[in-house]
Amino acid sequence: MDRVRLLCFDLDNTLYKRETRLLSEIHKRIVEYVKCKMSVEDNEAMALIMKWKRKYHSTLQGLIQEVHIDEYDYLEYIHNLRLCDYLYRDNELKEVLNLVQEKKIIITDSYGVYANRVIEELGLSHCFDGIYATENMDFFYKCHTGCLKKVILRACREVCEQMIRFNEIVLIDDDYNSLYAAKTLGLITAYISQKSESVFDYNANNVVEVLRKYY
Repeated sequence: MDRVRLLCFDLDNTLYKRETRLLSEIHKRIVEYVKCKMSVEDNEAMALIMKWKRKYHSTLQGLIQEVHIDEYDYLEYIHNLRLCDYLYRDNELKEVLNLVQEKKIIITDSYGVYANRVIEELGLSHCFDGIYATENMDFFYKCHTGCLKKVILRACREVCEQMIRFNEIVLIDDDYNSLYAAKTLGLITAYISQKSESVFDYNANNVVEVLRKYY
């Protein structure tokens, strides 16, 4: 990664381990929100969620387009969890991140307020130069190539204070679709997963493993 000038990190299940089950709890709250908003039971809520994901690629966009919800009401509800029940300070990750001299940002499909809370709980508050969340992508997700491009160009202006070629930017993420969008744009890709995918440039079990190889 000697040509990298900007590192972009996903948040959930990337900067902390999938085994924490935090994202699973958020998904439970998404179901509860849909049940309450639509006055339906579990099975009907799950069917709506699956329909919206197929049609709009996210439950949030389905609710925005078809139910006309307040986006922030949804985001605040689903992320309203006691993070200390799931997360702990990650001193090893902090140490490795501090070795990286290049600019570092977070791009997350989650709520910005929640992202800041997660980073604080992990003890990583001063490790990143910026956080870009779903509200910075017009409430879409970074698996949308256009949204990812828009937020990266914004980060180049605000964080790097100059334009950077996309092949000098890396995205580290556990989500296949987001990485595929990044690959389409020409970014360097690092897949955080127990299985490897040859379509991506790097594969690793966790962020520390990726960064230890190069820093």
